[in-house]
Amino acid sequence: MINKFEVTEITADTVTVKVDVIDNESGIEKIEYSKDDENYVTGITQVATEYRFKGLKELTEYTIKVKVTDNAENETELSKQITTNEEKFSDIYTETTKYTDSEGNVAWIPGGFAVGTTEGINKISTGLVITDAINENHNSIGNQFVWIPVGTYNTSRGEKTNNLTRRCWAAVNVVQDPIEVNGDIPIGNNLALVGSGSVFCGETYSDSSLAYNTIQKFINSAKSVEDGGKGGFYIGRYEQGNGNVCKKNQLLYTNLTGSQASAQAQLMYNGNEYITSELISSYAWDTALNFICQTNQEGYLLATVSDSDYSNTNFKEIEKTGEYMLDKYNNIYDLLGNATEITTEFCSNGASVITRGNNSGLISYGAARNNMGNESKSDYYGFRVQLYIK
Repeated sequence: MINKFEVTEITADTVTVKVDVIDNESGIEKIEYSKDDENYVTGITQVATEYRFKGLKELTEYTIKVKVTDNAENETELSKQITTNEEKFSDIYTETTKYTDSEGNVAWIPGGFAVGTTEGINKISTGLVITDAINENHNSIGNQFVWIPVGTYNTSRGEKTNNLTRRCWAAVNVVQDPIEVNGDIPIGNNLALVGSGSVFCGETYSDSSLAYNTIQKFINSAKSVEDGGKGGFYIGRYEQGNGNVCKKNQLLYTNLTGSQASAQAQLMYNGNEYITSELISSYAWDTALNFICQTNQEGYLLATVSDSDYSNTNFKEIEKTGEYMLDKYNNIYDLLGNATEITTEFCSNGASVITRGNNSGLISYGAARNNMGNESKSDYYGFRVQLYIK
């Protein structure tokens, strides 16, 4: 029943496999996957032909398996041995440089940063990673960010278009494409935004937004090449950690008001001649989430799923940055869960800013917009940084 079983991608902590199955007329009942001696599990559907193993250790050997069962209870099983990669980076760039990956996609590497060179971190469609410091072995010891493409780009699943817009997402556990929204308009809660009736959620209305006088600079840089921009931007690979850093395995930087989080994000690269750092905006958040949904086998399920198998939710303890390996998509950790993240977007139903994503004390979903008071602070509220090329 198994015609072909192949490994399509190996990174430092994930392995993706694909199986080609021959139907012997009785029909395929299920396709199951396993690593080493763990129990078999199915993918996103009972008969998913692609599966990603997450939470693996760097430079470690694994035996991965696939088992196909037909409706007549016949079984076929195959296995492969693989070794995970080590993440390596280029030398530090001395000036902002145009980068083209193996799929023909383009990003800009700012001066003072290095770019990933090993599989899994060197392609835009899978999450191109940059870092601002490396050691003598070209491993990262610095802050890390992931490029979010804007406009048309290539993937293993064909050409995609990711517009730089705010978006209205479906309700919890409803799988459908989001509705693109430009500017500040009244939107009701039937489109998954906070409040009842019509509520303004936006970036440029009055001075309610934390980015009302800077958002246009971000848009001008990040918009598509066809529209005169750089065709993308960066967001933190991780939620921000204590010490105002964007690194793995850090205690979360929480208990800040929206204004304090915004100030810390700007401070990170204040005065840098190549990039501007800011608190993540609604444009960046929605465009990043749409990119993730476009390039992962789970699709738009990821935006609205409430299942804790996809993110750190349902009253688990808040983890350090990057520890919850199930919530890692395109090398971006914890966008769907872990801590709820403060954004620059505002909500007109009170003196409040918009937060995005789930947390361990909020049973919601990743794309949901919630609000917190302007002076509110909480262990559950963190933030993420966006970068744009000057």
